Amino acid sequence: MLIYTPLITVEAYLRMVERGEVEVAPFQRLLSWSDQEMAEYVRGVLEGLAPLSTIIVGSVGGRRYIVDGLNRTTALLRFYRGELEVAVDGRRAKFQELPPGLQQKFLSTQLLVTFVEAEREEDLRRIFAIVNKRPRQLQYADWLYAMNYDKPAVQMARKLAEAIAQ
Repeated sequence: MLIYTPLITVEAYLRMVERGEVEVAPFQRLLSWSDQEMAEYVRGVLEGLAPLSTIIVGSVGGRRYIVDGLNRTTALLRFYRGELEVAVDGRRAKFQELPPGLQQKFLSTQLLVTFVEAEREEDLRRIFAIVNKRPRQLQYADWLYAMNYDKPAVQMARKLAEAIAQ
């Protein structure tokens, strides 16, 4: 199995999806995020937080599948197509309504996409099972809470980490 994580922009990834170069894996779960959760993720991307979660794309037999990250991919795609509004500067906006500079920032944001080349679909199924049995991944709202309401704990953890590093 070959695993690699190249630098890829939101724009490049969405082009792959739109051209059908990446498909939904046959073992993938249904979408579970609400429009609000999708909008929170996209807002995080606009704020530079996209690399906080990985999208896993697996390939087998010449086909590429979304192994993990279907909700994130769908959120990006819906926003790009104008099907999802996101709170920006105190108002809700679709991608096409953003100022050109913010549109470019969204499209040029680097995503953390891990590509896995497998010999068998079963290998991709195993990866899917492993990554989806871990504890719940932090959502944007969790991150905001930690940054705004849990500052003493975060500051103490940083000091402890710095002390250990010395």
